[in-house]
Amino acid sequence: MAPTRVSRVAHPAPLTRRSVTLCTKLPSYSHMYGIRDRSFLYVREPSRRGKKLVSNLGEIDATDKSKGSEDSASPSRSPVDQTQAALPPDAMKLFSQAQQSMLVLNESRMKALEELKAAKKQIAALQVELDGVKRELAQARSTTTAPQAAVEAPPPPVAPAEPMDAPTEVPPVAKEQVLQAEEEQQQQPEPEEPPPEPVAPRITIIYRTGWHDAFVHCNVDGRGWTSSPGIRMSGSGDNKEVVLEGRTAEFVLNNGGDDWDKPDPYSSGEPKNYTVDAPGTYVLARGTLKRQDG
Repeated sequence: MAPTRVSRVAHPAPLTRRSVTLCTKLPSYSHMYGIRDRSFLYVREPSRRGKKLVSNLGEIDATDKSKGSEDSASPSRSPVDQTQAALPPDAMKLFSQAQQSMLVLNESRMKALEELKAAKKQIAALQVELDGVKRELAQARSTTTAPQAAVEAPPPPVAPAEPMDAPTEVPPVAKEQVLQAEEEQQQQPEPEEPPPEPVAPRITIIYRTGWHDAFVHCNVDGRGWTSSPGIRMSGSGDNKEVVLEGRTAEFVLNNGGDDWDKPDPYSSGEPKNYTVDAPGTYVLARGTLKRQDG
C-alpha cells in the first residue's frame, strides 16, 4: 500500500505527535471536512485508515522531537476544545441537531416505557379479575349440575283417635230456633236484578243517492237545526246512512256544496222539509221517504 499522502497547511506550525494523534481521533469527519488548525494536518483519508496514518508519519515525528520543548512551553488545550475549535459551523450545527434529536428520542422512549409498564399492570389486574369470575362461574355450574338427594319429608304425625261420644240430644228450644231461622231464610225473596236501562229512541235514515258525500241538515225533537251542511252520512256507494237520537225529526239533505235534496217546493200540499214522527228506520229514494217494516 502506498504511504498516506499528507500536506501541510499554510500556517507555519510545527508538526508534532499530538497533532497527528488528534487527527486520527476524528475518524468520522476526516473524510467529510478538511480540518484546518495551526497544529493540525489537512487529512482527506477515510476513518478506517486513520491508524495507518500515524505509522506512516514516523519520520515526521522523529524530525519534530527536537521541537517538543517549544510545544511544552505553549499553553495546553484539551482534545475536546481543540476538536470543537477545529470543526466548522455546519458540523457544529449538525452535532447540536443530532444531540437534540437524541434527547427527544430518549424522552419519548422513557414515556413509552412508562405507558407500557402501566398497561402491563392494568392487564395483570384484569387477568386476576377474570380468573376470579371464571372460578365463581365454575363453582356455580358445579352446584347447579350436582345431583341432589331427594329428601322426603316425614309424614305428619297421626293424631290419636278420640273415642266417639254418645250423640248429644239438642234441647227442644234450640230445635225450634233452628227451624224458625231456616224458614225465615227460605221466605226471604231473592234480590231482583236491576231493570235494564231504557234505550234511547233512534231514527235511522237510509239515503239512496249518487252523491259521493251526503249530509243531513236536521232538527231533532225541536232542539234546533244543525249548522250547514249538517251531519255527514256514513256508508259507501249509493247507500248513505245516519242515526239520529230522538222521536221526531225534520230534515233535508245536501252534498256538501250547493245541491240540496228536499220535498217538491212547487207542490202546495207537500211540506218544505222531510218529516219523521216516530223512531224507526226510514229509506229516502228519489224524493220519497218510506218507513221499513220490522
